[in-house]
Amino acid sequence: MALIVVLDDRVTNRNIFCKLASTIEADVAVRAFGDPAEALEWLRHNTPDLIITDYKMPNMDGAEFIRRFREIPRAADIPIVVITVYEERGYRLRALEAGATDFLNSPVDHHEFVTRARNLLKLRQQQLELEARADTLERKLEHSEQTRAHDLRDSRERLAQVIDTVPVMISAASPDGRILFVNTHQA
Repeated sequence: MALIVVLDDRVTNRNIFCKLASTIEADVAVRAFGDPAEALEWLRHNTPDLIITDYKMPNMDGAEFIRRFREIPRAADIPIVVITVYEERGYRLRALEAGATDFLNSPVDHHEFVTRARNLLKLRQQQLELEARADTLERKLEHSEQTRAHDLRDSRERLAQVIDTVPVMISAASPDGRILFVNTHQA
């Protein structure tokens, strides 16, 4: 189940965005906040799949919210859509520099909102699947290396046992003359 966080200080906007977000997928959960500080506190302990945030809010703008959110462990790759009435490029740049993923101008076109959010959720799902595959491959590689090391130890032990049964002395020395191995030959 996908989890979407909606952050907007205006109740009407928050309700509209929540309603739209809930139509993106059949089993989507939506959590709404009106205060960026409250949202950040909740996000420290919860990992959403998508965040939709207003840019202009009291006490903290969208860029600052994004900057603080990106400092939270596990938050680096979560997509963030910023919704703003501001057409000025500087606002978009500040939000992008802070880590925003996408923008929508307000008033929001409902179809565009749902389509962009759905695409970002699909990308997030693919990202999580790739991370899971990478973890699985890493575990398989570790297991393979452990198995190889175990097999190598077993082979050395068997070879040492065979060499110890040979009725002649067998030894190995390093280039500097240090004895590395001597069988337990019995005369």
